Amino acid sequence: MTDSICSLIGIAYRVGKIVSGYEHSLRTLQRHKGKLILLALDASIQTKSFFYTQSKRYNMPLYETSFKDDFGKALGKTPRAVVICTDAGFAKAIVAKLTRGDMVKYEKIT
Repeated sequence: MTDSICSLIGIAYRVGKIVSGYEHSLRTLQRHKGKLILLALDASIQTKSFFYTQSKRYNMPLYETSFKDDFGKALGKTPRAVVICTDAGFAKAIVAKLTRGDMVKYEKIT
């Protein structure tokens, strides 16, 4: 993940627009507050399968990019498999950076 995307995720987290971790992410989805799901490439198959299903259920874009360690570093926490953005503006900016070709390996699911 490029520094610009890490920085954007970090800023969004500091202003309370990012939720990370399995349990918090699940609650956010159930409350219909998520705008974008980011999954780590090295997340478990069970976690990937679950969030793929949830992205379709809640009609939310899901991108698989980067690694757990990168998400953890961006948030200043331990490694995280899933990150959910709850703000439409930050979600749009993150997707723009992912799809712009910042030399990030990503895969859009859904």
